[in-house]
Amino acid sequence: MTQKNRQEQVFTGPVELSGDAATLTIGDGNLIAGSSAAGSTVTPNTNVATTFDRVRMPRHVRLTLSGFTVSVAEADDYGGTKLCDLPDENLVLLAVEADLELVKGEVTNGLEAATDVTVAIGTAVASNSTLSGAMVDVITGIALTATDASPAFQIHSSADGTLSYPILLADGASAALYLNAAASITADDALTVSGTIDLFFVDVGNVTS
Repeated sequence: MTQKNRQEQVFTGPVELSGDAATLTIGDGNLIAGSSAAGSTVTPNTNVATTFDRVRMPRHVRLTLSGFTVSVAEADDYGGTKLCDLPDENLVLLAVEADLELVKGEVTNGLEAATDVTVAIGTAVASNSTLSGAMVDVITGIALTATDASPAFQIHSSADGTLSYPILLADGASAALYLNAAASITADDALTVSGTIDLFFVDVGNVTS
């Protein structure tokens, strides 16, 4: 039996693989392929040329949270913290999966173990205690177990009965995702969050910027 050694090579630029069937270029999360790999040929009309024919590969981004906090002010009963800035591109969000633990601050009259807390992910930071609209347009608000001081926020977008995936996220220089929370409290408090959020999306370009 012949033993083969496995080696890992890291490339910092585009990688081109040439063969008889197609030419592939791997770089920036995209796979560019010849017509034999991309599917049926697109035939241009007179005075029209095919510049390229690409297969856009989905991107998988994992956000790992550690010591991440969402402050909830008693004057508002809501709060939100930015998770990440998004590329200034039109994105087709295919799926999102959250696997988080949220530890309540347990300040007296704040986020105590028995306090009801609703958590959501959206493209806008929380601005009211009902968490609506763009505040919940990625993962809708979920009421966490009220008797737990460190409830789990675990959901896949396929289990979200309100939203219909895939979702188009329009381009914008300030495009971002936020973790939002709402709770009826009479003392300022915060959630400390750890775990992961996985984003699966396709970048479909931006012709204006």
